Amino acid sequence: MITVIGSLKGGSGKSTIAFNLAVWLAYARQNVLAIDADPQATLTDVVEVREEEGFEPGVRLAHKEQLWYPDRLEGHDEVLVDVGTADLESLKQAIRVADRILVPVPP
Repeated sequence: MITVIGSLKGGSGKSTIAFNLAVWLAYARQNVLAIDADPQATLTDVVEVREEEGFEPGVRLAHKEQLWYPDRLEGHDEVLVDVGTADLESLKQAIRVADRILVPVPP
């Protein structure tokens, strides 16, 4: 299942939601792949900090180019894509391959 966490608004919690979902699914022993397609790379930053601190379970992270090769996404129970409008082409491609889309809305 490919889930895109995307929004037209920065600071809406996309990366936080993607990261927390990835960790939660990893705890549930799901084979999870997180894709950071946001130029700010917040998801990459928090995954790297988690790895440096030695927290388990780890979160497997892929670069946005994986979106253009959907066959490479197969074999994962869940693929989570963090994307915004700063990279409109990645957003469009993520939507093309998505099974579902989550749009965070700030309170």
